Parts: sequence; C-alpha cells; structure tokens
Amino acid sequence: MDTKKYQTEIEIDIVPTYHSTAPEIVSGIDHAVDRMHLSQSTTLRFDQLLTAGPHSVIIDFVNKQDADCVPHLGLDKYITIGAIRINRIHVPRFNWLATYEPVFPEPWYSQQNPRPNPVQTGETHLGWNGRWQLKFDAPVFTWIHQLENMGWVWPS
Repeated sequence: MDTKKYQTEIEIDIVPTYHSTAPEIVSGIDHAVDRMHLSQSTTLRFDQLLTAGPHSVIIDFVNKQDADCVPHLGLDKYITIGAIRINRIHVPRFNWLATYEPVFPEPWYSQQNPRPNPVQTGETHLGWNGRWQLKFDAPVFTWIHQLENMGWVWPS
C-alpha cells in the first residue's frame, strides 16, 4: 500500500531569557530528538514529509534549575514562544492551540492555593522545565481550513 506524504514546513520563533546558563531545549516533530542551547533569539525550522493524520511539534525545556530564578535581583531563565508559521502561513490561533505541561517543583507546587493547572493552553512563556506542544493534522492546508472554519473541505 502506498502512503501519501505531505511536505510540511514549520517555523517557530523563540526568545530565550537568562542570566547564567542558556536555556536548553529538545525539539522535533512527533518526537523530541534535536537538542540545542538557546543563547540568542532563534527560529526553529522543521521541514518534513508527513503522512496524513495527527502530528505534533514538541519543545521540551530541560535545564532550568532553582538557582536560575533569583527574584530579589529580577533574574530568571525562561523561553518565550513567538510567531508560529506553518507552510509559511501565520495564524495567531496556532499559539492559542498549543499546550504547555510544566514540571512544577516540590514542595512549591503542593503549597500553592489554588494549584496551577498541570496543562496550560495557549501559554507562550515557558518558565519551568516541561513540554510545549502544538498538535496539528497533515495535510496542514486542510487542517488550517477547518481550524479557521472556512467551510466544507473536499476529502483528500
């Protein structure tokens, strides 16, 4: 059986903020495999052939330590997700659909009242280690068409 594949280009602008060691991420489509340090603003680029169906772009923030947050000096380490372009199309809703699952440190998390939601939707500020993820379907033009409620789509 021949499985049709769709060329999919995704670009995500990322701005790191830090005072000591640069944020480190592991990213990829469907699997986080590419490791990099973010010493300056960068654009992650993914260009892949994807089979029809669900996929996700993943960014794991992996190296935040307690010492990276110094509130009395106004110092912290975090990542800001900027514009997302899929096949060169920028729709602000892409940011709103993404989820972020921070790994909250203990005992801090247990002491919060109310506790922060373990899965945050539309978050563009990654202040804790954790996974940011945008789920989408290939072919992306059909997915965007449905996302933007542009009417009926002919099956591919």
